[in-house]
Amino acid sequence: MKYACKILLFTISLSFGSDLIRITDPPQAPIRPVAEFERSIGVLISFPLGIPLPFVQMMSEDVIIYCLVPGYLETSAQNQLSDAGVDMDNVEFIIGDVDTYWTQDYGPFFVVDGNNDMVIVDFEYNRPRPYDNQAPFRLSLELDIDYYDSDVVHNGGNLMFDGYNTIASSTIVYTENGSIDVDQRMLDYYGAVNHMTTSDPTTNYHQHINCWAKFLSPEKIMVISVPEYHSFYNNIEETVEFYENQMNCFGEPYKVYRVYTPNTEPYVNSFILNDKVYVPVGLGQWDDEAIIAFEDALPGYDVVGVEGTWLDPWLPTDALHCRVLAIPDIQMLQIFHNPIDDQEFPLDGYDLSATIVDLSETGVIEESVTLHWTNDLMDDYESLTMTLSEIDDNYISAIPVQPIDTQVRYFLTASDNSGRDERLPIAGYYTFTAFGGNPADPGDVNLDDSLDILDIVLIVNHIINASQLSGYPLYLADINDDGILNILDVILLINIVLE
Repeated sequence: MKYACKILLFTISLSFGSDLIRITDPPQAPIRPVAEFERSIGVLISFPLGIPLPFVQMMSEDVIIYCLVPGYLETSAQNQLSDAGVDMDNVEFIIGDVDTYWTQDYGPFFVVDGNNDMVIVDFEYNRPRPYDNQAPFRLSLELDIDYYDSDVVHNGGNLMFDGYNTIASSTIVYTENGSIDVDQRMLDYYGAVNHMTTSDPTTNYHQHINCWAKFLSPEKIMVISVPEYHSFYNNIEETVEFYENQMNCFGEPYKVYRVYTPNTEPYVNSFILNDKVYVPVGLGQWDDEAIIAFEDALPGYDVVGVEGTWLDPWLPTDALHCRVLAIPDIQMLQIFHNPIDDQEFPLDGYDLSATIVDLSETGVIEESVTLHWTNDLMDDYESLTMTLSEIDDNYISAIPVQPIDTQVRYFLTASDNSGRDERLPIAGYYTFTAFGGNPADPGDVNLDDSLDILDIVLIVNHIINASQLSGYPLYLADINDDGILNILDVILLINIVLE
């Protein structure tokens, strides 16, 4: 009955205009927006194409190609895709008129609602293109999932999610929505606890954030870079400073990466599809550096250049990302984890935790939840089964103490009873620098494995400025861990020595 009602509403909307089925009640809270870099089963494109055929062929090897196409062009679309070597078993045509090929701009966005159901949340496309504006509803019919509409005037090229509760846009979203409380709507419909907005540093006419910035993960953002003589230089650096001073979903500053675009090359207008990053290239001498920039930011991902020519098809304000949209796995197996940061001091072990949620509701296989880790001294990864903690869906483990200062790499895996196997990150690994060796006792500032008069003298000399402690010894000298080195620490150490 729900499916029949949706078809009836869609038929009415086609007859009388798209405005009929605008704002709905929001999805059930709490809501989590799905990010582009999460697990996808498909992509949304349209025909006539705005992307090179070889790119479609590459994607068809990995995911389903959902192609919007007018009925009278379906045969032409089939012939062109087939002749280009596209895997036609992985193509599903959605028949209906379209105005343009900018599926990222008008396509649907996905959230997980409070019932752990993935649903579509739509906005009012900020262009007078009625067929494009109907695409999200049409896809909800194709995927048979619930549809909600925020009625916020917006554009997908100006909307990016971190996969938790942060979204980012340019400030044009406020201008275009008049008296609407945009932040409240984005919270109610997209779960955006944090709505980061800045003015467009490049002063593009459409002010799309995907022309100058991109979420690479919940804690990483890529921003374009230009030479100091460039007219946008100061604006862009101010934007970078803004992001560097924002806290990510883990309460830590964002890691901001840069890609060099001296001639407004649209390298940042790239597309992440599972373990691959597709970057528009064919733009000149900085192509190779752009590929390296993404490889450095996302180690282990397959960064693939998608050839085009300058201004055909890639434009400074309209490139690859504008023309393709990720379709997530509706019943994905989700792994949530705050990556370990670089460590200043040795630890007994490096504790970590992960939350595992299976949207298929078939159940997580507990013994499958695994930590895989290695360091610069090891030839291969060691695997440790994680333990279910007292917190629902939360698993814990620890990377052992490291023998020397080294770089540690690790990733997580899990499986559920639907047959899904997941990995975080989807490709590559997390990395952090570990301070090697077993931790010393508080007060052992000369690191000789003994608490004695020499340690007392060193702390006293620091307090009276006769000599200075720094780094790990300074940390060990603060025995009462109050952030201040003073006579109280000396008294505590004397008592420990005398016992």
